[in-house]
Amino acid sequence: MDFFRSEEGTVIVLVALLLTIFLSFLALVVDVGFLYLARNRLINALDAAALAGIQKLPDHPTEAKQVTLDYADKNNLDTNKVSIQITDNNHQITVGTSRQVEMNFASVFGVDQVKVTAESGAKVGQVTAIRGAVPFGIVNQQFSYGEEYYLRYGSGQADEEDGARNGNFGALALGGQGARNYEQNLKNGYDGQLEIGQAVTTEPGNMAGPTLRGINERLDGCQELIPCTYNTVERGCPRLLFVPVIDQLGNGRSEATIVGFAAFFLEGTDSKQQGKKGKSKGQSTYVEGRFINWLSTTGQLGSEGQDFGLRTVKLVE
Repeated sequence: MDFFRSEEGTVIVLVALLLTIFLSFLALVVDVGFLYLARNRLINALDAAALAGIQKLPDHPTEAKQVTLDYADKNNLDTNKVSIQITDNNHQITVGTSRQVEMNFASVFGVDQVKVTAESGAKVGQVTAIRGAVPFGIVNQQFSYGEEYYLRYGSGQADEEDGARNGNFGALALGGQGARNYEQNLKNGYDGQLEIGQAVTTEPGNMAGPTLRGINERLDGCQELIPCTYNTVERGCPRLLFVPVIDQLGNGRSEATIVGFAAFFLEGTDSKQQGKKGKSKGQSTYVEGRFINWLSTTGQLGSEGQDFGLRTVKLVE
């Protein structure tokens, strides 16, 4: 009988010991999970702050820091503990902070708080690949903000002085050839991806009708109560155009190489009725756009090609 009592006492001791170990592991699991959640929330808040600040780079680093702090404050971060570094020639921002997290079960073992640190970074750079471009190819040149440019020429007196030659007026055959394909790409944007260094084919012909229909649909799609302008256009507005910048226009159906991408605000069309020496040549439609700097949310970031003010951002580790 004493033997069995001794065994029962041993079991009770073992159960108590195992229960203590189990509760210790439970405390560890629960509090580690709590720390993981706290750090994720911290990273999300820093991501938002970094993405807000990067939009002011590379041109306005001082403003970038202030915007970053403002967003950190909106996300309940202690701005006194937020560190901000701007590097890579003002093309990258890194934001870091720390927070003391109260423990639950671990406090039984004397661990009341744990310091959680986190860091997030964002980078801005030129767009090297993009979807949704319009089927125009504007020749490589120095663009000035707010200035108007012909995105597509017409068959008229300006042929030689504007650069149109032998039936090529600046249109591109993206994903196929022909007026119908051109019109759809003009209305909706080309759904394929274009990249710097890619060879594209020009789409010759006046195509005044498809051009007018495509441009008018974009103009009609801007439903703002107050009409957009080049310095008030919002993201997603159909008057915001992403245009491939090419090395040459060429003659007729020819090949060109994409050297970069630029953003333009669609001003509309300039339709002329007269050709050279006053002779009628039918409707001749020039498409006019105003050059703008733009931060895209869909473009691919890189360093290839030339920077024409169309940029994008991404989070970096």
